[in-house]
Amino acid sequence: MHRLICAALLALLPLLAEAQSLQDILQTHQEEVASPSRRSVGVVLDDIVASGLPGAATFLQRWQDKEVRVRRADGLFFYAERDGETLTLLDISTGEAVETGVSPDAVDEVKPNGGVRRAIGEALVQFQLMDPDIEARRAALDAIARNLDPSQLEPLLASIEPEPDRALRLHKERLANYLVARFGESEEARLDAIRSLSDDLSVEGRAVLSQILDTELQVAPEPPANANVARILTPGSDGLSRADAYALLVEDGAPPLTTPDAIRAALEAHIDGGTVGGVPV
Repeated sequence: MHRLICAALLALLPLLAEAQSLQDILQTHQEEVASPSRRSVGVVLDDIVASGLPGAATFLQRWQDKEVRVRRADGLFFYAERDGETLTLLDISTGEAVETGVSPDAVDEVKPNGGVRRAIGEALVQFQLMDPDIEARRAALDAIARNLDPSQLEPLLASIEPEPDRALRLHKERLANYLVARFGESEEARLDAIRSLSDDLSVEGRAVLSQILDTELQVAPEPPANANVARILTPGSDGLSRADAYALLVEDGAPPLTTPDAIRAALEAHIDGGTVGGVPV
């Protein structure tokens, strides 16, 4: 008997999964979807991505592009097409028309701000990296390359193994390496990634290294023996003026230079009989 009950429950699982539509997920977070904030939108995005529903990627794209409407009467979400003076509301899962002749006043536009749109874009890249269209995958990689972010590493790594195009797979591996070099969880992982960049002469590779390397200008009588010294600058050359060099000494405790105005004021204050210290004015 127990086996029959278990079998029946397992058979129902796909039906239960199908019963939850994209609209159901959005209604669970209705207020956050209708008026999203950068601080709390992550929960909504996690649920949409985890759903694996066919219309999820399209919704994220259109939400990011401010193409989602919410019906005032019941709080349901739709896409809309203008038909003269009225709107046609489209189902967010199928794109099919569900209501025509709708007054624009009956719906509100959902307008995520810049921070929310960036968060949506981070979630959307997970779908784009696995898109059947190779051009969509290329576009996703270009977007990642333009703005490396630690949130992109996990979905990028997950997309490497199933990538069918060899060139694109190499591109994914290279970008993942850049991300590990900058944002890897352990120092060992970051160092391994940085070592692998030693023969990467691409513009992207050099940019990653320049963002990782951090130099600090310091003053010392002699270079410290245990310091990683990039180079020694000579005042008046190497792009370091004498004035800037002395300003560094002042920051290190040297007395500030006396300005010409301060010298003149001091001399004027000590004029005695037309002389200063016996020197005629």
